Amino acid sequence: MGHVIQLRQDDEDSPSIEITRGELSGLLATAQQHFSGFLGLAQQWAAVTTPGLADLLISVLDQYFAITEAFSSSGGLETQ
Repeated sequence: MGHVIQLRQDDEDSPSIEITRGELSGLLATAQQHFSGFLGLAQQWAAVTTPGLADLLISVLDQYFAITEAFSSSGGLETQ
């Protein structure tokens, strides 16, 4: 609906929330920053706990949660 997006669960009877594209973009960028921070902290922990597996662990976490993939391919957050 123009610049307003309605978000709801995959159920026609569920309530929805309305948010603008700009607000959604900002919220998603903040979430990505938080996930990136999590990866940094996990890297520090893994380097001490299991140094030989630290890089692999972080790579798997990043791939599983698609933290950097969604942002690195386009140079930023895409809103459609």
